[in-house]
Amino acid sequence: FVSNFDSSLFYQTKALEIYKTLQDSSNISRTLISVGLLYNTQGNFAEAYKNYLLAQNIAEQRKDSVALGKLKVNIGLNFYHETEYNKALKYYNEALYIQQRLKDVNSIGNINLNIALIHQKRDELQKALKHFNIALDIYKQLENKSGMGLCLTNLGNVYTHKKEYLKSIESHNKSINIYNEL
Repeated sequence: FVSNFDSSLFYQTKALEIYKTLQDSSNISRTLISVGLLYNTQGNFAEAYKNYLLAQNIAEQRKDSVALGKLKVNIGLNFYHETEYNKALKYYNEALYIQQRLKDVNSIGNINLNIALIHQKRDELQKALKHFNIALDIYKQLENKSGMGLCLTNLGNVYTHKKEYLKSIESHNKSINIYNEL
């Protein structure tokens, strides 16, 4: 969290060695995910993806749906950062299917937000609006004000792009009010 990436990688690697010695597949998978996130944060998407795939294989063997759902989001995010939107959407949709089965409502909101961002980047504005609104409804239900503000800001941006300026102003004002509350 404080950007000491070398130290973090050092300790993650040590943890991985210990978990391998203990044959603790659950923690091996979790540590590989953490290493993947570390590489993702540094912009080393190839290394991140390599660690995610190793973790995915373990999670699939263990039939660990919770880990798979979150892992597929991370892989989707990895591809999003590389602007490989088709691959990102594939993983987001797989994650969405898993999270819907698990009834992980917050993750469903986050995944819809991520899907909407891709559609926004591609100028697929109706699809973006649909997914931003799904995420917004979920965040309202969960009283997740940060998520609500983020969705409203992005909805405002979509409306601006569509030249629907009154809706844009309305969305941005709602977002500002929420952020002021926070």
